[in-house]
Amino acid sequence: MESKVNNPEFNELIEISKYIYKQLGSGLKASVYSDVLELELELRNVSYSKEKVLLRKEEKDYLICFDKLMVVINSWDYLTEEGEEYFLNVLNDKNIQQALLLNFGPENLQFIKVGEPVLGC
Repeated sequence: MESKVNNPEFNELIEISKYIYKQLGSGLKASVYSDVLELELELRNVSYSKEKVLLRKEEKDYLICFDKLMVVINSWDYLTEEGEEYFLNVLNDKNIQQALLLNFGPENLQFIKVGEPVLGC
């Protein structure tokens, strides 16, 4: 379930995530991917902050990148509809308009983009 979002910020985060996936592969804990993503964001001068969310009955860190885009990292074996729905409910609860769910668990990086491009300056 991916909305048609052609936002350069989404694209940049996905490219960074693909790079990380290519370097580390699958099967590590989500916290490892999160730490490496933070390092890559710092190296590439991408602004972000770290916060916490309750996702699938466990507290997880998530990042707010570019001051508006929520990034949640998982390492599930596969994305389920239940996981997608829970992610969308978290977004609604937090009133977040743009988000990216990254799943490093399977053989290929999986992601879900949610939101609308922001028009303006």
